[in-house]
Amino acid sequence: ANHLAYQLKKDLKEGLFDTAAALLNVARQQVHLAEAREVRARAAAAMACILRASLTLFRRKFTPPARLRRQILDVQQEVAAQTAAHASKKTINTLKSQITALRKRLLHATMLYE
Repeated sequence: ANHLAYQLKKDLKEGLFDTAAALLNVARQQVHLAEAREVRARAAAAMACILRASLTLFRRKFTPPARLRRQILDVQQEVAAQTAAHASKKTINTLKSQITALRKRLLHATMLYE
């Protein structure tokens, strides 16, 4: 680009306007190509960011450990609701034993998948 600018100035000083116009068109094309490369680079960076985010979402939502974590949270919320509703101790203890079993499964799944 610097060489083109130097040559363009030189041609304009010497009165070679046709050559200068051709060089100006070449310079414009190079600027356009540089902008296109920059856009492609930005698009590639954005695509990499989207890919990382989708992998994180998959890992946190759809893997077996993630499903087990959600199940544990659901059962914990159920325990809280049953406790607030003054349910029997047997019901609450059953739910707590479910949480314990899910935690054991989570430990095993975590060793396998992460």
